[in-house]
Amino acid sequence: MSSQLNTVHLEQIISYLQFADKMRKHILSEVKEEIADHVDSRVDDSETYTGSEICDALEDLPDLLDTMLDRELEHQRDVSVFLIQKIFEQYRQLDMEISLKVPMLENEKDIKSSHALCEDLTTKPAETLKSAPLPPKDAKRVGEKLKEMKSQSKSKDPKSILEENLRLKKQIQDEMNAFPQYKKLQEMIHEREIELNGLKACL
Repeated sequence: MSSQLNTVHLEQIISYLQFADKMRKHILSEVKEEIADHVDSRVDDSETYTGSEICDALEDLPDLLDTMLDRELEHQRDVSVFLIQKIFEQYRQLDMEISLKVPMLENEKDIKSSHALCEDLTTKPAETLKSAPLPPKDAKRVGEKLKEMKSQSKSKDPKSILEENLRLKKQIQDEMNAFPQYKKLQEMIHEREIELNGLKACL
């Protein structure tokens, strides 16, 4: 699956992974800090407690964990939706439709493949980028294509403009199908949510 992504796509995924790693560390730090504060407020180091007393003192700890993790999972959901929204908006500007096939997120084989790609981009980014194909010579980012379309529209007749827009639209759609970056990003987002659920289970 990684062979479908060119170096430009992978560089953007690396940026996302760096952001996700920073966010994950921040979440873990907050969880640990809140747990420590909770324990300190109920257990005095200078006192001796029985097992039963400790259980009573910390009986609401599971509820605290649920509240914290639910909050962080909700934030992760918001970040995921924001990212998907921005991808959709880029294609909407070009009058193109893309779809998000949610059932594909339940395909464990693809998720494992995504995990392997994340590991490669995290542990050996230079090597992974070196083995990836370069973007097509005529490929341009969405913003560049929009500027090109607007610039050309000033000097062409309506018929030529329509033909050129249709050509660019088809070209972008073909590139999207060949390099489904939005699908890969959504798979990684799902993986982050799985990690948070795993953390909740461990705690």
